[in-house]
Amino acid sequence: MCNSKINLSVWWFILSVIFNVCASAGEHRGDVNCCVHTTMGYGLELLLTKLDILTSNLHRMEKKFQSLEVKQQNMNDNLQTMKDDLRSVEDKCVKSESKLLKIEHDIEEHRSKQELSHKEMIAAIQKLERQVAANVSEVYNGNQQNVHASLHELDRDLGCVLYNQYYGSTFSSCKNVPSNVSGTYLIRVKNDSDPFKVYCEQEAFGGGWIVFQYRYDGSLDFYRGWDEFRDGFGDLNKEFWLGLEKMHQITSGRKHELMVELKDFSGNYKYARYNAFEIGTESAKYNLKVLGNYTGTAGNAMYFDKGSKFSTKDQNNDADSTTHCALHQEGAWWHWDCTRANLNGRYMNAEHYKSMRWNYFAHNNQGLSYSRMMIRELE
Repeated sequence: MCNSKINLSVWWFILSVIFNVCASAGEHRGDVNCCVHTTMGYGLELLLTKLDILTSNLHRMEKKFQSLEVKQQNMNDNLQTMKDDLRSVEDKCVKSESKLLKIEHDIEEHRSKQELSHKEMIAAIQKLERQVAANVSEVYNGNQQNVHASLHELDRDLGCVLYNQYYGSTFSSCKNVPSNVSGTYLIRVKNDSDPFKVYCEQEAFGGGWIVFQYRYDGSLDFYRGWDEFRDGFGDLNKEFWLGLEKMHQITSGRKHELMVELKDFSGNYKYARYNAFEIGTESAKYNLKVLGNYTGTAGNAMYFDKGSKFSTKDQNNDADSTTHCALHQEGAWWHWDCTRANLNGRYMNAEHYKSMRWNYFAHNNQGLSYSRMMIRELE
């Protein structure tokens, strides 16, 4: 459109020059033909010269215009690139700000927990000071029994505070506990699951073991029903059974190995180790879903239990059609046609099929004095 306007202007200028020249010549000579002949020489040459100049200028203007169009397009492209880069930087700034806010929130939450723990510790120490003062007075009065009871209570209270201070964190397993001290710790199997306490054996066999069965003095009765074996019973610092549901949650998410430690009443020690172990769901009767290869010194007494469902005195899930094994042997277990490993049986120093036994320990039904079953997460 711009080029057409320039061309029309050029031709209009040419025609104006022609008519001006002709008019000038006609006035002097009074003859139109003379005008034409006169301008054919000098005027035409002048017009052609000016036309060449105008054409040349027109070409230069067109090239400049094209160059400007290219520059404008480049500027538009650069501007769009800058807009995209700016948008990307803004997005990164927003994400960085969000991360920074989360870090600040986590720091503040951690600081609050630390302050609370310090306050609890100070309160416990102050309580200890008051009790010590009271105990000194009781010592002078000769009341030794009350002194020992008070000190025991103080020791327990202070232990709870220290536990919350140093061991209140949750871990995915005992293997992830950053301590070589055995004791009770909180574990959370999954991020969205509730935490629960377990006893972690952090020294034997490299540490990182979750103890789920422990018997050593017969102080706890293990002849119990389904609900108690499902939920667990006993004291984690004494004799106990962790619970089938917790064992299922632990072993179903990650691969684990099994360790069984045994002693007889003469102090002889043996162990059985299996490189895989998994418990099924309650709907599957907490079956012994996986039992790996055996190594150890106690003998492979659990070989026949692989795949078996768990049975208790009030729920018979064994494969023996003639005998309720858990009731008959008074020991809840993964019974098939009963079992050669009755570690939840009666605690007795006697050779009896109802005893807490591991038949391959001495190749008989002799009751054992010690049983500890542990699992550990594999790499």
